[in-house]
Amino acid sequence: MGHSNFPPKHQNAPFLRALPGVSGYEVASQLRRRPEFDNVTLVAVTGWGQEKDRNRTRELGFNHHLVKPVDPTALETLLAAVEP
Repeated sequence: MGHSNFPPKHQNAPFLRALPGVSGYEVASQLRRRPEFDNVTLVAVTGWGQEKDRNRTRELGFNHHLVKPVDPTALETLLAAVEP
């Protein structure tokens, strides 16, 4: 299976938990360094919700910051607002 159309023009990519050996912060930072991911929407889903935490996710390239437990309606609304 080829990946010639990857990434699509718009793609939702919520990080729901840490990845083995790498943080979601590092993944976001790496993705934002690559122009082909400019239109990817990144959503941080974390247990940390202080202003300094929100600033950090914003600085690393996340578009949105949700604090666990995430209200399903809020997540649904956020994803509906992202262009398909």
